[in-house]
Amino acid sequence: DGPAVHLAHVATFADRALAGGSALDGPEEGSWTARLEGDFGNLRAAFLTATSVGDTDAALTLVSSLSELAFRRMRYELVHWARAAVEMSDASAHPLRPTVLGVLAYGAFVRGELESAVSLGLEAVELRERLGVPSCGLPERALGNALFYQGRRDDAIGWIGRHVGAAEENGRVGRLAHGLYMQSVARTSIGDVDGGAVSAEASMAAAERSASPTALAQAGYAAGLVAAASSRPDDALVLLERSAATADSVGNRWMRAFALTEAMWLRARRGEVEEALAGYRDVVETWFRGGDWANQWLSLRHLAGILASLHRDREAALLFGALLIVVF
Repeated sequence: DGPAVHLAHVATFADRALAGGSALDGPEEGSWTARLEGDFGNLRAAFLTATSVGDTDAALTLVSSLSELAFRRMRYELVHWARAAVEMSDASAHPLRPTVLGVLAYGAFVRGELESAVSLGLEAVELRERLGVPSCGLPERALGNALFYQGRRDDAIGWIGRHVGAAEENGRVGRLAHGLYMQSVARTSIGDVDGGAVSAEASMAAAERSASPTALAQAGYAAGLVAAASSRPDDALVLLERSAATADSVGNRWMRAFALTEAMWLRARRGEVEEALAGYRDVVETWFRGGDWANQWLSLRHLAGILASLHRDREAALLFGALLIVVF
């Protein structure tokens, strides 16, 4: 009976991952995050069994369903699962393969492997169109991030727009809030503050419909960035710190650190340097432990600016120079 028990275990936890992955975009995000975290050892065991017995459908289902949990909790081991899943013998034409390639693309982005992220994202989109399956938005999300970091801003905004379009077509309101938040941040970052504000408002409307704390945190972050760019630093700080707290309430480590990166920068600019540096210690540790080098670079760039403001020119130059070497 041993093999039958193992196969039943795979089926049980593939179904649980599928249910949880959908629930993370709604009001039950917190309880499902805790449940999936508690089950992670079983989910890992189910994936290993699926790959060992050649159950491609279960392996790809586990990876695609758990991707959002993994990104929020910074469990990037899922990227290794994705690599193993797409290399299974009968995975080449599976309808979930484009999504799992999107996981690989996003994993390359967080490691700072931008060219690889773009290549994998484009491969996922091309395969999806060839197979005729609907978009989950993940390849577009990875492409938008990687291209923006490369300075290819128009291309990035175009892919982010396609991410928004995919969420609208699928009716996934939580994902729509995410796409609009990305769109707002991109527009605000290139100086289109009015456009950023429009997307931030739309993101908040979608987030409120979804009632997902992560979606609300993302929309709040976008609004905070708009407020900062509109010379309303006090409003921006409130919004960004609220975003971090909301993300933290459901264990979203990534969003919490991302919001604190900007919140601590604002605190430093208004003279609260010691508090800002203490906050950055936490943020830098989060990125380091999670292995997210792309966002570590952003935080360290802010730290270099704070050091320069304190006339610690040698340390600021050393840090900024190291970033230039790593990034370029």
